[in-house]
Amino acid sequence: MPEEISFDVVASLLLFLVGVPVLILQFMSPEIRNVLRAEGKIIREAIVYLVICILIIVGAVWIAAYKVSPELRPWIWVCLYAVLFLVVGIFSITILSKYGFRENVLKRLARQILNDLPKTGKPNKERLQELIEIGKQSSPGPDREMILELMRSLVDSICKSEKYYGDSLEDLIIGIVHILATQPTAEDTRNYETAAGILTTVLSSKISSGTEAKFVDQFHAVNAMSTLGQAMLSQEAFSAEADYILMDYEEALGLVISVHPELLPDVTQALLAMGSVALYHKRYLFAVATMERMLTLVETNEPVTNKPLGELFGLTAHFWAAGGSSMDLIKMRIPRISELVSEEFSEAIKRAGQRFRMTMRFDTADKLAQMAEDLKPRRTPRKKK
Repeated sequence: MPEEISFDVVASLLLFLVGVPVLILQFMSPEIRNVLRAEGKIIREAIVYLVICILIIVGAVWIAAYKVSPELRPWIWVCLYAVLFLVVGIFSITILSKYGFRENVLKRLARQILNDLPKTGKPNKERLQELIEIGKQSSPGPDREMILELMRSLVDSICKSEKYYGDSLEDLIIGIVHILATQPTAEDTRNYETAAGILTTVLSSKISSGTEAKFVDQFHAVNAMSTLGQAMLSQEAFSAEADYILMDYEEALGLVISVHPELLPDVTQALLAMGSVALYHKRYLFAVATMERMLTLVETNEPVTNKPLGELFGLTAHFWAAGGSSMDLIKMRIPRISELVSEEFSEAIKRAGQRFRMTMRFDTADKLAQMAEDLKPRRTPRKKK
């Protein structure tokens, strides 16, 4: 073996090559490491570069021993060190770029999600589920915000695609709900605001022409807003800022009818769900806003089907059952509501109660029955002569 070669330098380079993956895995976010199975990918790449380094060393030793004169051997070792430094440097930069920074890992995943977009108009389902799972395991606040911002960019790209037909975002929308509504915390306030922006983009999106109109994504976006709104309303830890974010949800649900009027039944159902939860938790500002929004939507979209009217009566019943000032508000709105039905007001309440019983929404049905009983005309007792 030639004496000129310093195997201490070679061993140090190889140890550095092996140590880079260990350092990256140590500081990588647990959710990214687990979901993307990064250990196996990094180790495989490290083995490939290690084999390349060993082949370079063996080749250099063989050339020095059999192919060149002793005077040229020092130059062989210089070239060997230079090539090893280059290989180890390329490996380190590549691994750091791909796995060492959370933002780079997620951006690369987002690009993979959009790989099939030009052909199908839909995201890659498997990669999208990985992004959603990372979001579910991420800590509330900035980490989840990074996931949601990526989802925002995905939604923008998909909705602008010529092949977007209104049914490409179901998994992504449901994923947003799973990320935020499973265990809502006070740190999620900003995350809920970002989610509102994403869902608003979906609700206001236009379907590409030349195909049958589908509103699958819009339907799921309405339901997602309802679920997220209820999650925020049920959390006492949320700050006053949450009320303004909730107003964004309510406003978005109102504006979607101007783009997709066929979603009125789903929007009124969502407003009923959020309004009733708001009343239960004494969030009166938002509860009144949902009531006014629903009444205005029904008035401006006449004639309406029985379902939107039923949802309106359902929310009035929740206000009525709350008593006090909430009941007084409904008493002032009864003339406006009565103009929306052709039958007697009490009969319309009974009919709405039947609909809620049939759909097993017994809480609202019971409140409607209470309201109908309270509004029954009372016989005035005869005065004794």
